[in-house]
Amino acid sequence: MNNTGKTITAITTAAAIGTGVLLTVPEDTPQLEPEQQKQVEFVDDIEPFDIPIYTVPTIDILAYTVDVPSVDLPKIAVLVGGIMPIEIYSPEQIKIVTAIVEKIGVENLSPAQIKVLVTIVDVVEVDGYSIETVKIATQVVESVGVENLSPVQIRIIVAAIDRLDGDIPKIQQLQRVLAATMRDQRMIQYDRTLSIYNDALTAWLEIYSKPLPAPIAYIPLPRGIRMIAELRSSDHAAENLAFYRQRGYNSCLVTIDGTESASDVLQLVNLVRSAGMAAWIAWAGPEKLEWSIYQQPSKIIGLLRAAAQLCQGYICAWRRTSAHLVAQDPQYLEYLVQQVRLANPAICIVGESYYGQTWENLPDVNRRGWEARDNTPRNQSGIMIAGIATQGFAVEAMLRGVFARWASTPRLALVLGDRPYYASSNSTGRSFAANLRIKQQLERRFLRAGCIGTVTIHGDGSDRGSTVSTVDDLGKYKID
Repeated sequence: MNNTGKTITAITTAAAIGTGVLLTVPEDTPQLEPEQQKQVEFVDDIEPFDIPIYTVPTIDILAYTVDVPSVDLPKIAVLVGGIMPIEIYSPEQIKIVTAIVEKIGVENLSPAQIKVLVTIVDVVEVDGYSIETVKIATQVVESVGVENLSPVQIRIIVAAIDRLDGDIPKIQQLQRVLAATMRDQRMIQYDRTLSIYNDALTAWLEIYSKPLPAPIAYIPLPRGIRMIAELRSSDHAAENLAFYRQRGYNSCLVTIDGTESASDVLQLVNLVRSAGMAAWIAWAGPEKLEWSIYQQPSKIIGLLRAAAQLCQGYICAWRRTSAHLVAQDPQYLEYLVQQVRLANPAICIVGESYYGQTWENLPDVNRRGWEARDNTPRNQSGIMIAGIATQGFAVEAMLRGVFARWASTPRLALVLGDRPYYASSNSTGRSFAANLRIKQQLERRFLRAGCIGTVTIHGDGSDRGSTVSTVDDLGKYKID
């Protein structure tokens, strides 16, 4: 490979580290029209893929300059939220970056300034993979001016990029492993932490390489569970738990996302128990596809084990780990279940069956081709029925049809209320008390249809804003 080709390859490799994917750019790339995307009405609320917008910092100019030929800089259209094929980039745009890399020195550039040159990225599609690659830094060049940059400023960037050449085979191999190993291919596109430099991912791939553990022992799920979800903070937890206990709720779900300490989690679990309620836990995370479920295994299991000893049950899928956002691999799901059971051999384990938009149930106004998608371990105590948690569903018919395979399994029904986001983006204008009455009506309907218990969300499911009706964390704001 010549120097120019090597430089381009190295730059694109540097930008691809976030996903572990290698992109090479041919020197003469044909111009193709981007394919028109089919417009589809979304029937669920998966957030669009956010492309970061970077503010270009002013680069300190050294006292001396070099003769660098001026270059006419083409404008680049930013397709926010879309897919930009590599063919969009012209040879002229590639030459601009090459000229910068070959002519500009960087000893005197700060890490932030270096980052500007290598992290202005967009999503492109190459060989079927959506990956990050370098967006030609036209805006940077126009802002700084090539003629004002010194020859010594390039060497730090070149050194940083050249060292990546030896990692290219590893990056390529990782992408092949992820594509062959991970069931949810959408997750690979969104999770930027899936790289050869992520120790947590390395630990998970080691777990994936081992045979599945033996199935857990079956522990029966008790009838009459009336759970409120979810608890993440302690500010108003005691009084709000008392509010729900007085209204007949006997359990509360504490969710964990890895930002807590073991003492934080135990404090929440003990608040639930002090209210005379059974504590349940779930490994969750925010409802964002970009948030990685592949946190350090040792951190996850440390938190789950600490809490599980004092809990009645563990729900395998919640928010980010729900089938709505990820089809958990058996190796992932079963590993966490095993760790929870090691801490508490009597704890109930509840899986999830979800009807709604997933990576397999593609957005369609008529829900064409949709089926219930599951995150379920072997020998689970019961199943949580999700996706029909609002008014407007024929509950009995859905349980007999879409969820028929779970007819003989103890079922907990997820309950949300009148409609998704009833107090925020889809507001009905009703009070907290009025919405709670609707939830309680839905609870009774699921019980009449054969479910043995319910899991009711405290807020409106959006987990946004700053009110007791919109935020799902029941410890955050006081119930008036």
